[in-house]
Amino acid sequence: MEHSLDLLGSKTDSEGVVALSGAAHLRGAIISARHGKADRACEHIKEARESGALIGRESHAYDTSFGPGNVEIHDVAVSLELGDPGRAARNGSSLRIPSDVTATRVGHHWQDVARAWVLSGEHSKALAALNRARRVAPQLTRYHPQVHETARAIALAERRESGSIAHFTAWLGIRV
Repeated sequence: MEHSLDLLGSKTDSEGVVALSGAAHLRGAIISARHGKADRACEHIKEARESGALIGRESHAYDTSFGPGNVEIHDVAVSLELGDPGRAARNGSSLRIPSDVTATRVGHHWQDVARAWVLSGEHSKALAALNRARRVAPQLTRYHPQVHETARAIALAERRESGSIAHFTAWLGIRV
């Protein structure tokens, strides 16, 4: 990934190059966060944010779906990966996602927000986030293993069959 960024350099002569660079920085941010390298993850987000500002909207150049909205979604995911689910849940829930962000990306964002709320002990907010993911990207939500895991965590934490979580897990096709 770093090699790809080196090859692209600091060229800003085309939307495609800027989108590729920005997307690589987003990937780098997630990888760095998963390795516990908070400073490097934040550097990648900063670089991606600058690229997103240059484009000013979501770009589909080279199938990147890169732009300012996707950068902010990744910023939330980085917080979650770095072990700060409270920040991820709060920022993710209040994030205003531009209408040009792809439905699958928005759906995955709400899945991350749900996981963050579960890790923060806010199960009703987690279920609300899962339902937002369901409305935006139903197929992605129904079959994503992370959603199944999050729904099970909500159900187990409640230790009772609430109508809401029972209905949602039935829709997923999982037993808890």
